[in-house]
Amino acid sequence: MWSNDAVRITVTFAGATPAARLENLTLVSGSDRCSWDALASGDSRSINLLPGEADDRRLAFLYTLNAQMLSWDGPAIPVGAGYRIAIVVDAQGRITERHCLLPCSLD
Repeated sequence: MWSNDAVRITVTFAGATPAARLENLTLVSGSDRCSWDALASGDSRSINLLPGEADDRRLAFLYTLNAQMLSWDGPAIPVGAGYRIAIVVDAQGRITERHCLLPCSLD
């Protein structure tokens, strides 16, 4: 899936132990959303979201770590611009991220 408005997201969990897990992950950009049950320590998942032109285009990320519900709000994404966002969640649930307008690479 690709369009000028695609939000290409990769989430990585850098947990402290192999048994650590993020749970109840939800990514929302406008009217498009994606949910995953869990993400194990050291794993990554990727998704492309397609928010509508009239939608609030700020990315929201909701997740649970150690029974604590956490959230993060990403950057505002302009209409007509594709975006790439790489999110890393550390063992304490803190987010670091990198983002750029498409076409770009965060590698």
